Amino acid sequence: MGDVTREQRRAIYRFAALVIFIAVAAAAAWLFPLPSLGELQGYFSNTRWGPVLFVLGYAVLTLSPVPKNVLSIGAGAVFGFAAGIGVVIAAALLGSTAAFWLGR
Repeated sequence: MGDVTREQRRAIYRFAALVIFIAVAAAAAWLFPLPSLGELQGYFSNTRWGPVLFVLGYAVLTLSPVPKNVLSIGAGAVFGFAAGIGVVIAAALLGSTAAFWLGR
């Protein structure tokens, strides 16, 4: 029972990394709670740079493996249905253009 194969050691390390990741995520969620919808609407609506910041953030996150559906729903919740559609289309076009030029 003393001999641990390389694959078993690798599985143990992966499991330990998963447990540590879950613990850090839970601690972060407890220490830094997410803002309420009203706070988000106030942050993005009270400044004229709010939609621009959202578009830039969405465009950057388009280049990473982040679920864009969550961001699209968030845009609708924060800006309203019609403005949210416009923000999402602008951000998706900007992100896809950046991905095209990075790939080129």
